[in-house]
Amino acid sequence: MKKFLFGIIVINLIFIFPLYFPLYAQQVEYNPVYGPKTVILGDNIAVINLPKHFIFLDKYDTRKFFEEIKEPYAGNELGIIFPQKDLRWFALFRYVQTGYIKDDEVDKLNPKELLQIIKENTEKANKERKKMGVPTIEVIDWYSPPHYDRYNHSLTWAIIGKQEDRKELVINYSSIILGRYGILSCTVVGEYIDASLIYSKMDFLVSSTKFTQGRKYEEWRQGDKIADITLTGLITGGTAAAAYGAAKTGLLAKMGKFLFKGILIILIPIIAFFRWLWRKFTAGK
Repeated sequence: MKKFLFGIIVINLIFIFPLYFPLYAQQVEYNPVYGPKTVILGDNIAVINLPKHFIFLDKYDTRKFFEEIKEPYAGNELGIIFPQKDLRWFALFRYVQTGYIKDDEVDKLNPKELLQIIKENTEKANKERKKMGVPTIEVIDWYSPPHYDRYNHSLTWAIIGKQEDRKELVINYSSIILGRYGILSCTVVGEYIDASLIYSKMDFLVSSTKFTQGRKYEEWRQGDKIADITLTGLITGGTAAAAYGAAKTGLLAKMGKFLFKGILIILIPIIAFFRWLWRKFTAGK
C-alpha cells in the first residue's frame, strides 16, 4: 500500500507539480486566511466571523494585490474577503476615523432626493473623468435604497450603474458600520446579473462584522469627538458616494487576474499536502 501511495506521489511530483510550481512560487508572498475563522481587521479595530468557503487577505496582502494590478491604494484598506468557490466578486473593507456620527436623521432619509444628489455628483465627477480620459459613469437607479439597521448601527444601500465603455450593468453595494471613533465601510462592485447573490452574501458578512470592545457605537462617552458628517453625507458624498463605487468598475475589469490569484490561493493547500506526504515517505531514506 505504501508503495502504491508513494508511486502516486512520485507521479504527481514529476508530472503535475512542475506545471504548478511557477504558480506556487509566484503566490508564496500571500498569506490567505480560510473560513470558518475569526479574523481581526487592522490594529484590532474590528473582527469578522469569516464564514466557511470564504477567504480573507489582510491589509498587507491587500496592498500587495492593489500594487500588483496597479490600482490606487488609499492606505485605509483593512482587507479583502472573497468566496472560495465563486470568484466573480470580492468585498473591500476600509476604516476612516471620522469621529462619532449621529444617526438621529435616519427617519428623514428620502431615497428619491438622495438618488438625485448622487446623480448630480456623478455628473460633476464625469467632467473630471473626461479630462482624464477615463470612461464616464451613469447612475441608473437604486437596487436597494438606504436602510439603517439600528441593532448593528449599519447603513446599507446598493446602486445600479453603467460605465460608458461597458454594455453590462454593474451593482455597487455599500455598507457602513458606525463606530465610536469612526466608520467601517464595505464596498463591492459586481455584475448586475449577480446582484441578488452579492446582496445576500454581503448582508451576511456585514452582520458578522463587529467593532472591538471600546470601539463600539453604543460605547460613546461624553467628550468623544462628534463628526460633522451626517448619514446623508455618507450616502451622497466622499468615498461613500455611489459615484466612487461606480468608478471602481475599473477594478472589476481586472477580476480576471484576481480570479487567477484566487486559483493560486486555493492551490496552496494542495501543494502543501503533497510536500507533507513527500517528507513523510522520504524521511530517513
